[in-house]
Amino acid sequence: MKENATERNWDEKFPRERNGSHKTATPAAFACGKGQRMRKVSGMAIPSRKGLQSGKRLSGLAARLVVAGLLGLTLCSCSSTVVVRQLNPVRVLGQITDTPFGGMSDPSRSALREAGLKGLYRHDPEAGIRALAAWSLRPGEAKAWKGRGTENLEEMGISRDMLWSASREDLWAPNGVVEAPGEALKRLDEMAGAKTAGLAALPELALRAGLQEERRGNLMEAAGLYATAAEMALANLLQSQAPAEEWLTLPTELIQLRLYNKAAARYFDLMDEAPGIASLTDQPAMLDGPLWDYAATLRLVPPRLMGGAGDGATGTWFDKFIPAGDLKILGFRTLAKEEGFGTPLTGIRKNTEDRMLADETRFVGEEGSAMPLTGFFEYGTGSTDPVEARATIVDATKVLEWAPDGTGAIPLSANFTAPPAYQMRGNNEIIMGLKSLVISDELKDLEGLYFAAPYDPEKIPVLLIHGLDSSPMIWRDVMPVLQEDPYIRQHFQFWVFFYPSGFPLHRTAWSLRNAVRSARDYVDPDRTNPNLDKMVVIGHSMGGVLARSLTVDVKDTYWARVSEDPLEKVLEDLNPSQQIMAKEMVYFEGVPWFKRAIFISSPHRGANLATSPIGNFASRLVGLPGDFLELQQAVFAQGQGLFRTPSDSETEAASSSTPPNLARLRTRKITSISSLSPNSPFLLALDEAPRRPGVVYHCIMGNRGKDGPVEKSSDGVVQYSSSHLEGAESELLVDSGHNAFRNQQAIAEIARILRLHLEGYGLAPAP
Repeated sequence: MKENATERNWDEKFPRERNGSHKTATPAAFACGKGQRMRKVSGMAIPSRKGLQSGKRLSGLAARLVVAGLLGLTLCSCSSTVVVRQLNPVRVLGQITDTPFGGMSDPSRSALREAGLKGLYRHDPEAGIRALAAWSLRPGEAKAWKGRGTENLEEMGISRDMLWSASREDLWAPNGVVEAPGEALKRLDEMAGAKTAGLAALPELALRAGLQEERRGNLMEAAGLYATAAEMALANLLQSQAPAEEWLTLPTELIQLRLYNKAAARYFDLMDEAPGIASLTDQPAMLDGPLWDYAATLRLVPPRLMGGAGDGATGTWFDKFIPAGDLKILGFRTLAKEEGFGTPLTGIRKNTEDRMLADETRFVGEEGSAMPLTGFFEYGTGSTDPVEARATIVDATKVLEWAPDGTGAIPLSANFTAPPAYQMRGNNEIIMGLKSLVISDELKDLEGLYFAAPYDPEKIPVLLIHGLDSSPMIWRDVMPVLQEDPYIRQHFQFWVFFYPSGFPLHRTAWSLRNAVRSARDYVDPDRTNPNLDKMVVIGHSMGGVLARSLTVDVKDTYWARVSEDPLEKVLEDLNPSQQIMAKEMVYFEGVPWFKRAIFISSPHRGANLATSPIGNFASRLVGLPGDFLELQQAVFAQGQGLFRTPSDSETEAASSSTPPNLARLRTRKITSISSLSPNSPFLLALDEAPRRPGVVYHCIMGNRGKDGPVEKSSDGVVQYSSSHLEGAESELLVDSGHNAFRNQQAIAEIARILRLHLEGYGLAPAP
């Protein structure tokens, strides 16, 4: 750590870890290809009417990206790359005390000068801290203590309880007699007098001394100073007599609270480098402080996050704790965080070889698990030496407030943006979306469902599905903002589904159903968790169509639009695995665990863009997986006589040019883009299939505000007539283009719907 460095790239301190046996991209990190080695593509076949394997070839991947980029710019607004930097702790300390360039604050400088300890602090910070503590509690004796800061406080006749808090009923007087709170306050006022500025300076001075020791590599010494800084700041807060809930509104108390939080942040940041600064066992770690020693222990709430001995940071479930309050995050439109008691942390659990072999990482992205936490100190009472110091870490999604030392409750600090930012750093939404579309065939192995945070059996899953030319990265602003609602973060957990968005809709819908069932088999094999019977699914654009496929019983509706002959007759010459795959794709029922669906800008009846020149050409550029191409060729090889032509009414109903005979599909490539045609058999089947009992629908769509009735409106890609659903419980039009999920009004509507979902189960009060 260098004081002259204003900030450093996060990757320098937290490098990415690679392992050949694991997935090489980060779909759960809301990016579909970060870290993946792209294969050099010398050419790509463009299917024509003469067959899938014939036609001209493009000169490389670049041409595919250029054309797909046109589609991407149509569907996506500009988004910057996610960048995360950890700020210099000295600069952060300067921001807390309102001093330029991280210098010492004027009050602390004045206290040292008035006590005559400025030189001593510069030469020996710990001695200066001891002397200032003594001087602050013994007015009139400043000269006696000048330069004598190395003596033990007990020899000076100083009781640590008097420094600790004057507001406690068990305050010990020097003679060891417990006095009434009023008398204790009076005595402290008599002793401290006007020297309270010295007490207020102690947290900052201890923090600065700790940073100096940390820079020198003396991490255990730094940890003792950070524990001291936090204790002194908390003592000042308790002595202020202001209720804890008011600390955030009072200027003096707010500075002390921020100093306390900063000391805790530095302490937890050291845990990865100095495991000996805290212990989960009955044998506490011993820390030397400038005023007294500490017996440091570590506690996690809830206990399930503690892990086993020797696993992760000092034996916790996590490998490291990253202070989230010292981060500069770019690439997010909104930073979702709360200021309060404690320091916001991001808990990281990596994907190690052992965890992969134990199948622990099946639903975890390459960057591992990340979740918002809050860390703070609690201290023992009485005149014990060493002092008990409990470094406490709580789940910020479950523990919302704390009562320091038995005082009134105060909200806890939290940062909900930092965990996804850690997972997404270095990724760009548009690039990830283009890769998802154009090189779909290369990303097949990454397709699947991922937990955005460690699975919690006490929470209801909300499944988020991205759209065409996109990736789970689009939800990076939605999830953190939703978690600002205490009921949502207490009762919901987010899952994301990544799929190469060039794949045909019926093929991706099949994969989605299998992924959801596989996830439940993994976390709840006995089907006993009621929270997993209350799931919510949210889909944007084509993701909304996929979400709808989870909530309807299609059965033979889809196949009836493709052929008048039984499915078995078409598949009779296929091998067994192809028969199973084909049957599951075209004949299926919804997943019964979803009880509510939110569709955002979803083309339930297709989009004209799919049949436009750009859509047709982009569709030809999409790479498809070999197994699906083989299945497609095998099915259509049975003869076009088995496939029927759409009726005149179906053709007229589609706001597009006359579709081809479905039999000719054997000479064309079926992709997600062609699947979104207004005359797509899959879309028509979904629209006709009955909704599963008990499923509630909500629609959110963009409206560019052009003149005319709402029924004729559009978000620029999908018309209102396509995204509207009869029977939906609610429908909201927002002033937005196709990316309505970015709209603040739309996010607020999602929050309202999720609260409504909880209200129905008695988990949240009615608004």
